[in-house]
Amino acid sequence: MIDRYEILEEIGAGGFGRVYRARHQVLGRMVALKVLLARRERERFLREAAVLAQLDHPNIVRIFDSGVTAAGEPFLALELLEGETLAQRMQTTGAQRSWELRATSRRR
Repeated sequence: MIDRYEILEEIGAGGFGRVYRARHQVLGRMVALKVLLARRERERFLREAAVLAQLDHPNIVRIFDSGVTAAGEPFLALELLEGETLAQRMQTTGAQRSWELRATSRRR
């Protein structure tokens, strides 16, 4: 559990943190819960949250919530997108760089 979210599985990790598939305990909404582990990046992480909250575009994930874990790590609850990762898409298309992929829009 992180705050009011039930962690179902880890879906990604990087140098700054981890991303989990999670479910909001009251609303039942599935989210991508992004947890920052690199404390030195806290200000950047909080700026990301503020910017995401101002944006509304079909190609940008929506932010639903933010908070701090019991261990003091900030988190963002983001729209959970199903499908292949960027790395998987690059492998299936043969693209060497991400910008070689043709942009596709998803409808909301």
